[in-house]
Amino acid sequence: MQRLEKDLAAFDGHTVIFSSEYFPPGSEQDCQKLRDYLLTWAKEIQIVCYVRHPVSHAVSRSQQSLKMGFSTLDRPKETFFSPQKILPKFVRVFGKDAVTVRAFERDALQNGSVVSDFAALIGLSDDQQAHLQDKRGNESLSVEGAILSDALTRQFPRMVDGKWNPDRAQKITMMNIPGQKFTLPRSVLEGIMEECQPDIDYLQNEFGLTLKAPDLPASDTLAPTWGQGTIDSIAARMNATELRIQHLEAELALKDGMLLAREDKPLKAIEKFKQSVALKQDNWPAISRLVHHLCRTRQKEEAAKRLAAYRDMNPDEERVLAICEKYGLQLPA
Repeated sequence: MQRLEKDLAAFDGHTVIFSSEYFPPGSEQDCQKLRDYLLTWAKEIQIVCYVRHPVSHAVSRSQQSLKMGFSTLDRPKETFFSPQKILPKFVRVFGKDAVTVRAFERDALQNGSVVSDFAALIGLSDDQQAHLQDKRGNESLSVEGAILSDALTRQFPRMVDGKWNPDRAQKITMMNIPGQKFTLPRSVLEGIMEECQPDIDYLQNEFGLTLKAPDLPASDTLAPTWGQGTIDSIAARMNATELRIQHLEAELALKDGMLLAREDKPLKAIEKFKQSVALKQDNWPAISRLVHHLCRTRQKEEAAKRLAAYRDMNPDEERVLAICEKYGLQLPA
């Protein structure tokens, strides 16, 4: 709060914007405290809330939970944002004239962007809007990605007994795997559609806002296609992962070789340097140390062959010439 108040005290503009997804869950008493605090700094408070159709929100929540490893396909997170439970407290505390509700739908947003829509709403000019960047960091999950996420979480749940699971990679993700658009089973969405009708009516009656109902899937069965784009994407990810492991193993072998060299065990160090080079062939730190210890153990012919192989991959590498001069090596043409 001290930092906020320091920034507010130094601010000489007209409008301050606070944006957070943590405002809605607060109680009415929290809203009153927020209003009273903000009025010590501001003359006017306006609330802008973007809402999406509860069915779309439920699909999004379920998708987010799946990709983060907190749920599985047989136990999806089907909760949704309920406008009639959230908005009335803001209306009571701030007044209805201070609350604007907008549809979070691409067709309803200016330029299809919530950033552009909000900028226009608060009166930014086109020139000012040109400096804004619309960063979309919430990546989508395909049906195929959801199936893979489900398989991962069933075997390695993110949480075990209320603690992070040490057997699950924390940064693993199935995002951006091409495939069919993710959704929930039709029967689940039909249930949500019925449950959320009072919310739809509330928005229409209180704010004149009509939310477009999303199209429902034809059945309860997810329909992955496992097309070539999906398969290529999975193969590329597997290769990138294995390549990263391979490079880390090369680095570890290099470090082991350096420790053995310090212990004056050149032959054992040579084996580690060879292992490092085999795992990462353009690994100059390993190549240079390998050549040094091969020459030290009177294996100059082997050293020359190793250096020539590196030169063939890096023909403009000046360090090859320098090390040849240092150890008097003649490389094969």
